[in-house]
Amino acid sequence: MSKTRPAYTPHTIRTTTWGDDDLALSVADSGVYVLISTAFTSTNSRTTTLPAAKKGLYFKFVWAVDDGTGNAYRAIKSNSTSELIKGTVFTYDINTTDQSNDIVANQLDGSAHDEIRINDDISKGSFIELVCDGSHWYTADSQIFTNETGADAVTEN
Repeated sequence: MSKTRPAYTPHTIRTTTWGDDDLALSVADSGVYVLISTAFTSTNSRTTTLPAAKKGLYFKFVWAVDDGTGNAYRAIKSNSTSELIKGTVFTYDINTTDQSNDIVANQLDGSAHDEIRINDDISKGSFIELVCDGSHWYTADSQIFTNETGADAVTEN
């Protein structure tokens, strides 16, 4: 007698895209991979706003294309200035000649860091993961590949 196996449905990753417009995320979007799939078509900066802090919220931002021109940046902003973004964003300068600034760890600490700005010339494959403890956002992992000088590739406000 043969055994019947339960139907297997493979896990699917939910995605949304962040193109050349601003983006507002909601609690219902938690767990999505935000794909930067369209490079800037202008020198205007773009912002995504995270939902209000709630324990367990998670987002991963992934660059699927080379992105940024001029002095433009992508900003990932918390919903409130009292909800900080804390942690470290690792930046890999892939266009340095002296090799001394290849990896820069940008610390996100202090009292006013409610926004991460990822500046121009970001290479595909870059990513930032954020998780929330109910009060603040934390970088769970990050790798930003850039042609900018490492320390200038990521700033925080």
